[in-house]
Amino acid sequence: MSNLSEYLEKNNFETQLNNLCKKLRNKRVIVYGAGKMFQVINENYDLSAINIIGITDQKFKIEEEGNNYLGYKIYYYANFLHEDFDVLLVANQSYETILQLYLGSCREVIPICKQTFVNKIREKFQAKLRKPNKNNTFVLVKANGNKVYNPKIKKLKIEFQGNNNYVEIKEPFSIDKRCNIILGNKNKLIFGKFNEISILNLELGNNNVLNIGDNNWFCNVVMWNRLLSNTKITIGNDCKFAYNVEFKATDAHVVYDIETLKHLNPPQDIVIGNHVWIGRGCFIMKGSKIPNNSIIGANSLINKEYAEENCLIAGTPAKIIKRGVNWSRINP
Repeated sequence: MSNLSEYLEKNNFETQLNNLCKKLRNKRVIVYGAGKMFQVINENYDLSAINIIGITDQKFKIEEEGNNYLGYKIYYYANFLHEDFDVLLVANQSYETILQLYLGSCREVIPICKQTFVNKIREKFQAKLRKPNKNNTFVLVKANGNKVYNPKIKKLKIEFQGNNNYVEIKEPFSIDKRCNIILGNKNKLIFGKFNEISILNLELGNNNVLNIGDNNWFCNVVMWNRLLSNTKITIGNDCKFAYNVEFKATDAHVVYDIETLKHLNPPQDIVIGNHVWIGRGCFIMKGSKIPNNSIIGANSLINKEYAEENCLIAGTPAKIIKRGVNWSRINP
């Protein structure tokens, strides 16, 4: 019996599958995850009672969209949310981060095999034994300047997976839905005053700095940079980030010269100036620099430095569309 088969058995997958079939009756389902776990499930269990209209995974290339995998239609991972479906079924053992990422997608997002309570507690205990957390500092700076160490802040979850991290949050500070932070080693995070967060999912590798100024608004922002090292992300003051904005300061995969073995695509810093409005669905890539008083159009790809202030920037990749503009939070 393989490890995955044992995992499914220990978590009573047969019972969970029966319940899923009842719950998902008459619903259109897309499976997220085309790894070994779903292969084992597909080979050993009957999924015919679930109306699976397709499958998506980051391992699929854009040119594979529309092809079949294990008998299911492939959807490219950046496009599947535009399809007509009801439920995203996550076929991954480490499903929690994926659930958090897509919970705001206006679809139901559930794991195909939910880890049982006993096994979940056991895994967390074993993880603590494997990853001792030392010298991590989390401080809340009150409005009067007093500091509170390791405060309990509602809807904020910080997971120190390594050592020597520093997190500082200044009041006033508000979280509407959730803020999840996962850190490796030797990262420094500074949140200024009057920051408002609806949803923020942040993950950093090692030796990174994230410096967020004052009076910023984050609607639904993702900064998944697990493999990021030795890089700085800077956000100024009075910025507005709309729904589904993603920061990527690293490509996560190495591109190198086959003769010299030189690393051709190292991580690069990202700088966001003051009073910047970034529209819905934008990607802010490594090396991006957005100057003060900029407007970034929806669904734009930012991947370079822009020098001129007071510009409307949009497109994939983005370019200056209009000069001599600015924006206001006031809704006329």
